[in-house]
Amino acid sequence: METRRDGRPGRDVVLGCVWELAPDDQRAMVLDWVKREFVAKGHIADVSFHKYGHRVVDSSEEGRETLRRWAKHNLPFVEAEECAELWDPHVKIERSDDGTVRGFKVFQPHAHAFISPRALEGDEFAAKRNREFDRAEQAKEWRYEWPKHQNAWLEAAGIDVRVSATATDHPEHLPYLPETVSQTAYHIEQRGEVSYERETAELNAIHNETVRQADEDVAVSEESGEGGRFARVRAWWQQMRGHFSEWRDHLWERFGRAPEPEPDQEEVPTQEEPPPQEGSDAQER
Repeated sequence: METRRDGRPGRDVVLGCVWELAPDDQRAMVLDWVKREFVAKGHIADVSFHKYGHRVVDSSEEGRETLRRWAKHNLPFVEAEECAELWDPHVKIERSDDGTVRGFKVFQPHAHAFISPRALEGDEFAAKRNREFDRAEQAKEWRYEWPKHQNAWLEAAGIDVRVSATATDHPEHLPYLPETVSQTAYHIEQRGEVSYERETAELNAIHNETVRQADEDVAVSEESGEGGRFARVRAWWQQMRGHFSEWRDHLWERFGRAPEPEPDQEEVPTQEEPPPQEGSDAQER
């Protein structure tokens, strides 16, 4: 039925699961919600369960910061062969055949529900897609209904933990951005061409350096008693102001161009307002 070039063969709905529930309860909870939200409305759902999140490498500042955050929360780093029956929070160490560390994955049980864009009518797909799934309000409803569904299962299991769809505290620092480029961008650069990903990675490197400097400035201000809720963001902007100026000059030098001078602004003479006449509203005001 999806014959157009822009046809969507399926929608991926990612559902995070709480650690406290047993694996069988997690699966039953996901299937119960998927049946209620999609299957009951005539859609087909293909559900996959995953135990870990994306691989994290320590070759970038973003990856190293993630590893430091996991270590700060006392998550144990465990070899891959020891993780088969482990269902407590941990970090899996992945190694290559030669024994070198290939990356790290945090224990993060979740499910992917691939939903057909059209409901079934009898034995065939409907002629029209379900446009309700394209509405932002619908995605927002799923986002806030899923924690409620999990909390009901936690309460039924006698577990005091509750989850929420919103952040309950402020981040300790501004996020780091990736400084690496994809394989495609790498091959483009090997041909001597300019890669937009490289430009983005270099700008992200400036951002990351600024975040580190801002963290140092905030640490100093907190020691002196001058820290505040927005001290980190304020320090970040102060550092970025100078970096952006250097970045702009770097780009002009790289591409062999100079910025066009701004046109002189002519002063527009101001017109004097006529004096208010006697008895006018202006005089009374």
